[in-house]
Amino acid sequence: MQLNLSSFGAVGDGVANDAAALRACFAKASGCAPVIVTIEPGTYLVDSAESIPLCSHLFVRAEGATFVFPQDLEDAPCRRMFYGEDLTDVSWQGGHFVGYVYNPERDDNPWEPSAYTGCIQIHTSDTGHVKNIRVRDVTAENVAGAVVHVRGRRDLFAECVDIRDCHFENCGKFMWDYGYLWQHAVFAHEYTPQAVANAFRYIPKEHISSELTLRDGRIYAEYMPPVLPQERDQITFFGDKVPAGTRRGKQYFVLNKGAENGLLLSETEGGEPLNLTEIAPGTRLFRNMFYIFHDLFAPVGTYVQEKGSIDTAWCRHVTVSGCRLSASGDSMHILTCHDVVFSNNQITGSRMGAFYIGFHCKNVTVTGNTVYGTNGSRTMSVERSTEDITITGNTFVGGGRGCWLNQPKNVIISDNIFIRNTQKCTPDIHVGRICQATGEFESYPELYFTTWQENAVYGPVILRGNIIETAKGASAAVAFNPGGREILMQGNTIRGEVRDVHVAAGCDMPVMDNNIGVGNIVAHTFVNTANVR
Repeated sequence: MQLNLSSFGAVGDGVANDAAALRACFAKASGCAPVIVTIEPGTYLVDSAESIPLCSHLFVRAEGATFVFPQDLEDAPCRRMFYGEDLTDVSWQGGHFVGYVYNPERDDNPWEPSAYTGCIQIHTSDTGHVKNIRVRDVTAENVAGAVVHVRGRRDLFAECVDIRDCHFENCGKFMWDYGYLWQHAVFAHEYTPQAVANAFRYIPKEHISSELTLRDGRIYAEYMPPVLPQERDQITFFGDKVPAGTRRGKQYFVLNKGAENGLLLSETEGGEPLNLTEIAPGTRLFRNMFYIFHDLFAPVGTYVQEKGSIDTAWCRHVTVSGCRLSASGDSMHILTCHDVVFSNNQITGSRMGAFYIGFHCKNVTVTGNTVYGTNGSRTMSVERSTEDITITGNTFVGGGRGCWLNQPKNVIISDNIFIRNTQKCTPDIHVGRICQATGEFESYPELYFTTWQENAVYGPVILRGNIIETAKGASAAVAFNPGGREILMQGNTIRGEVRDVHVAAGCDMPVMDNNIGVGNIVAHTFVNTANVR
């Protein structure tokens, strides 16, 4: 069976709303599968809070077609243009998606940061299954969500997801990078009034005090933010001046935890009280600092979890190849997937994480990719117990917070290039990021290994034949934190400002063989300054 969109009254001029025609066409397709749906060249405005339904045994040909989201999302800021559940044998070829993702450098954004606009979305229900999903030659720009998203279930993975030769520019869910809003507010004198006003617009007001006063060494305000449940009670001062004896951007602990007013502060948790003698007019404070610094990376009011322009979760047999991606948040997400090949892709920039794979992924090959972090967050994140992973022949350049592997099992990292991926450590307020725990610039290794569970282990790790070039501000070339087992560093070349390898107590000493340019092997206690409470 073959269907043409033009038969259902589509106009394709970019002005008329073609959502109804698309819905009618795809509804017809669901009743006569297997079916080929041809969407002729044209520009199709799709202004609908209701998704266009996808069905099984469907082949969509959309070469030359452009699908445009409306500038005004009205009361439906979360939209999925094409959506289906429990689908089998779906192929989509061609088509271009256009949106209006938020840009903090502009003052004329039609969409708020919390907007979510997905394009081709396939989910698994509580009782169904997804299998054989293929996407080819799709392009997109400024979409505020996953252009392609496939989700299985924890107990039944979607199977055979193949995404090739796609180009998604500045797509994915918008994210502030860690500390962006806070830093603009606390160091307001370093930024334009417009940038500062924008930061305050998106920080929830309930976490900001009114003007402070001081009596008997305690801090008072007409409005004092209450502490969040189960959070440490920490504050930072801001205003034209901060109290004498305190550091701008450094967090301080509330000794009388949970107090709604009359706060007594200390430099350390449970430490000696600060001897504050004066507070300048106009001084205020942020409370709930871990939330303010870290959790506001996701704009308040965000509706969905999928982040990257390509986003797969609970899938088996996943291939992403020949794609070019960039994002105003995370470029791509592969979460809890097995049998993954991510090959020959280009990631050309990210506001946050550039390459992300994690949360119990298994049997993963990452090869032949070029990843430019463009001072986002981590250029490469392999998070939470991914196992049996090979990372070979890739280039990782210019990220913000290094390259991170979190409790991996059986990992080979060979013949890659890691170049200056700690830009957030740069001692320049417009490049680097102040750590709220210390009030100083963040500090990261170029490549580092951690655990996420108490007393956990990671390894074996083979780090062979890589070129690692560090930038000013990096804490180390490579850092192994407690729990490392069976670690081999062989034939690597270390260059740049910092060449030491850090090995923490509780980690096996790496076997070092034929490395070039390595500095000292330094014992250390690792502090991940972007995640310090």
